[in-house]
Amino acid sequence: VDDILQLKDPDFRSLVETRILLELKSVRLASLRRTEEELEQIEAALNAYEEARKVTPESSYPIGNLASLHLHQGNREKAEFYYQRVLRAAVLQLDDDPRDPWTRADYAQAKLALGDADGALEELTTMLEHVHGQQGLIETVRYGLLFLGESPEPLPGLDAMIQLLDDELARREHEAESGQGSED
Repeated sequence: VDDILQLKDPDFRSLVETRILLELKSVRLASLRRTEEELEQIEAALNAYEEARKVTPESSYPIGNLASLHLHQGNREKAEFYYQRVLRAAVLQLDDDPRDPWTRADYAQAKLALGDADGALEELTTMLEHVHGQQGLIETVRYGLLFLGESPEPLPGLDAMIQLLDDELARREHEAESGQGSED
């Protein structure tokens, strides 16, 4: 989190890298008992994503992470506000690049959080169809969903999405071990 806060004028790539680092750190923190310092770090992360949102207002990346942090903290109203913005931003981004896996994952997560579990699963399936050789991306999306699973309110359909990612990771691992993987 300290590295995130020290970003000067973040560009798009550094925001994506920041997203991955924050999600991984958030999952680790969520698995531990919260200390006052950890709660302050989450608050700092919220502030950092709020700033990133200002830099790239049309990107679903910082908005989605801001929404996820609010949902995780039990602030459903703010989370829904930001997830609605994710939907709008993702639609525009996917019009430009329908195969963008990060945007597709944000879109799926927003649909899930807003109660469209079937649509979320469909978007996640579409993302997986276009992801080749990016196991780290799949793992990061999975960690993000696990993070949401620690929210005070359960999300219907979340387990199915995590299972889909687990199955895909297992399939790819099996293909790699048997030498059948094409580019995965």
